[in-house]
Amino acid sequence: MDSVPALLFVIGLVAAIAISVVLLRLSGNRLAINLGLYATALALQAVALLLVPSMSFVYLRGAIDIDVADFYASPMAALFPLAAIVAFAVADGIMVVKRFWKA
Repeated sequence: MDSVPALLFVIGLVAAIAISVVLLRLSGNRLAINLGLYATALALQAVALLLVPSMSFVYLRGAIDIDVADFYASPMAALFPLAAIVAFAVADGIMVVKRFWKA
């Protein structure tokens, strides 16, 4: 039970990469469509990287060892998903703008 939130974060990373690939395939030469796709992709990535692991931690907190629970609840552990979301937001933004200017 101790590793479930971390495993869900790794699965969320894989899902966020898949979302970025789908965004790359769907983006075209219309800025409004690209911005809508970008906002949708960021929302889905935030759910995959923040909400699912956090909710699993809240749900399983009673079954997790107290030291591991303190690590997951620490501010340092929150930096990993936040850094991943910022990285995906920047990468997806660059990709959308590049696809828009290329078309």
